[in-house]
Amino acid sequence: MEWFSSNHIFIVGPPHSGKLRAVKALSRHGKQEIDVGFENHGTIAHTTPFLTKYYKVLLSILVDEFPAKRACGKLNDEEKLKEFEKWATEFTSEGMKELRETLVGLLFTVNINDDGLEYLKEALRIFADIKNKFIEEFMWEDGFCAVLGSVPQGDKIERESAVEEIEDLVISHGLEFINMEESGVNAYKEKLGKDRLVELIECHEWSNAEYFENCQEYKKRKMVEFGLGGSNNNDDGDDDDDIELDEKSLAELIRKLTIVRERALDIPLEQRMRYADEMAEEFADVL
Repeated sequence: MEWFSSNHIFIVGPPHSGKLRAVKALSRHGKQEIDVGFENHGTIAHTTPFLTKYYKVLLSILVDEFPAKRACGKLNDEEKLKEFEKWATEFTSEGMKELRETLVGLLFTVNINDDGLEYLKEALRIFADIKNKFIEEFMWEDGFCAVLGSVPQGDKIERESAVEEIEDLVISHGLEFINMEESGVNAYKEKLGKDRLVELIECHEWSNAEYFENCQEYKKRKMVEFGLGGSNNNDDGDDDDDIELDEKSLAELIRKLTIVRERALDIPLEQRMRYADEMAEEFADVL
């Protein structure tokens, strides 16, 4: 199949566990609209440009869900575990080896409020076994694995101690836990939440990345991504020359800022600051 030809990140989890949130976080830092349609939840392939100050890569993200078709009612933990075991058996089969060989990252999503500890103990054991299989099969030393915890959009974490309990379980299996409900940095200046997920991807050495020669090239690419023009007053080819916004581009930037402001008014107050921080980071790169 054609989409086997490049490296991929694979995201898997039960319904309402934050799979699309992870995709959006990696899709131009959450700005790109995701049109996937999860009615039947077969494997979904999504590609998006991923831009850092050092390189640009066309990121390929595969998303899968267990069960293959959503049940009419909510699955209990026992049913979820049974479905995940079934999914893992198929995923680690010889017939899926060609797909596994293309993967550089595995992400497992959990619902902090709904996924019970007994289910998670077994589910994380299975996920860790999958990671070990990758290491045995492909000497997967440069691959990455993480467990992403979140709650459905608009909900709040019902029990704060659940986060610590889940994190302890994840760490006990030699995996990294990312709480997607967090933001900013911790006391050790380590990034949290969506920013940590993005950082995880940024730090990977992609074999098909296009690396920039200097930061000015990055700024040019960022302006193109924003749909802006721009001019350089110096024509001597110096890499350190400043790139300036022309009058037309400045007007377009102001228009985009107005759109961002209008969108923010429709976002619940508790989510507005996070959205403002994300947009400020994006616009800062072109100013």
